[in-house]
Amino acid sequence: VIGVLTSAVAAYYYLRIIKIMYFDEPAEVLDRPIDSDMGMVLTATGLFTLLFIFYPAPVVDAASRAAATLFAG
Repeated sequence: VIGVLTSAVAAYYYLRIIKIMYFDEPAEVLDRPIDSDMGMVLTATGLFTLLFIFYPAPVVDAASRAAATLFAG
């Protein structure tokens, strides 16, 4: 009974998303030009991410130390 009820609630939410996507009128266009401040932030974060893609050792080492600390008995 609980499984059927939770499935019905989940179906309501998922079907509501599909209804909004395909049948409702669009509310507002979200495409707008990116200003220079946001462009600089996107460039900086993109370069920072690329740094860790090509040189992941600092992130992996920090994660290893954190895991060792967490699971040290």
